[in-house]
Amino acid sequence: MNAPTMTASLRAEAAIVPDNVHVGPVTKETQVIAIYGKGGIGKSFTLANLSYMMAQQGKKVLLIGCDPKSDTTSLLFGGRACPTIIETSSKKKLAGEEVKIGDVCFKRDGVFAMELGGNYLVVKGSTIFAAQGGKAEETIEEVGDRWEGDLLGDDPIGSYDRLNDAASAALAHPLHLEHVVHLSYGDFPMSTYFEHTTFYRTFQAWDIAKLAGLDSTLPPELVDGVWELVEVQVEELRAIHVFGPEIPVPAGADAQTRLLCVTGFWHE
Repeated sequence: MNAPTMTASLRAEAAIVPDNVHVGPVTKETQVIAIYGKGGIGKSFTLANLSYMMAQQGKKVLLIGCDPKSDTTSLLFGGRACPTIIETSSKKKLAGEEVKIGDVCFKRDGVFAMELGGNYLVVKGSTIFAAQGGKAEETIEEVGDRWEGDLLGDDPIGSYDRLNDAASAALAHPLHLEHVVHLSYGDFPMSTYFEHTTFYRTFQAWDIAKLAGLDSTLPPELVDGVWELVEVQVEELRAIHVFGPEIPVPAGADAQTRLLCVTGFWHE
């Protein structure tokens, strides 16, 4: 999907008028309320507060989090994450133990809460892989071209959100930053890999906004932080084709333009 088509798709989706809120009489004893949307729009915050309010009104409330980051219920528990159903079930199964409701369902301020869990990164020895579509200890060679080509399909926004959620969930789990990550362009400590991921997301955010005709100004603190990391290794990363050829920096350019030019990402 090219940029103009993507822009048209986004604008068409944004123009859809939501359904009216139901205000008629309640016809079921059990009401199911589901909130879905892209990351960062306040789903967990809304659900946690709604659940608490309904519990205080004397209703029986079960809050089930389906976000791979497992943070839907954390607001109720002072920022602490509940053990997830998937993770707990896996551990119990390996230990030959039965999963009991008390292992995965917890109560706080009248609200019963459960977290489904989801994809996460597994680190073993010097190998790291995504549980989504991967096998333990797969190398780059074994993965092959599985992740090449069109990964977004007919639902680019939904597909991107799912991939982004899986990646974000991976970072929510305890990791050992000294472990080596096997990348297509070399082996690096995991801490360095996360730096590279920050570069990629920063430049992609700018590029998407630029192509879509939106405000492409990056937060100054982000620009300064990325520049601090890039400046000391830019030529090393350029040599392994992480960055393209340097683009001449215009006279009087601001920090963002300088960063994009030095790393070869700048374009009109």
